[in-house]
Amino acid sequence: MDMNLYADRMRTDVYNKYNFTNFAFKFSSRPDFYNRMTIVIAKMKADGIWDALEVKDGQLIYNFKKDKRFSVYANNKTTDSKYND
Repeated sequence: MDMNLYADRMRTDVYNKYNFTNFAFKFSSRPDFYNRMTIVIAKMKADGIWDALEVKDGQLIYNFKKDKRFSVYANNKTTDSKYND
């Protein structure tokens, strides 16, 4: 038996059911994912996009008329100053 083959078989980070390398990667990348999602949701709520999203039958549906960024256009408020902006 080659010593390198024996050393490869003894590595617990690859052959163990816990797979330490994968475990460490998940715990180092998960906080970054949660932070990014928090920022995205906060920005969507600040811009008024959050109210335009609904979940129906397991699918995400966007309603243009409920989006606060485009409410002037959706309601045809041509007298509003934001209409021309």
